[in-house]
Parts: sequence; C-alpha cells; structure tokens
Amino acid sequence: MVSLLFRRTKKKDIYVIYTPKRPVPLEHYLYAGREMHKIVNASGGFVSQGFVPDADFVRPILKAHQV
Repeated sequence: MVSLLFRRTKKKDIYVIYTPKRPVPLEHYLYAGREMHKIVNASGGFVSQGFVPDADFVRPILKAHQV
C-alpha cells in the first residue's frame, strides 16, 4: 500500500478518507487535429458530438496503418 510507504518515509500517521463521489469530476478529452474534443462528461456520459468529428480525422490514420 502506498500509505504504508508514506508513513514509513515521513514517520507520520496517515489517514485514508473514502468518499463515494469524486470531489473533482473526471472528464475525458480526445486530442486530434490540434484540437481537444470532450468525449466523456463529468457524469460519465459519452459525448458523441466530441467524437464524431474526430472519427473523420482518425479514419485515414487507421487506414494507413491497417488497424
């Protein structure tokens, strides 16, 4: 466990606090064509508007690499 390593290194007690909700919402972005497009919003939902334009950008790259 990471907390044990910190405790040994710093020689201080470590308290772990659990919360079911993420304090800072996690969002996912796709960087393509020198632009960032949100593909997953803070509630974990897929954002299709952010992905569709990137599909046109990525398709030729995938075709060139035969993926």
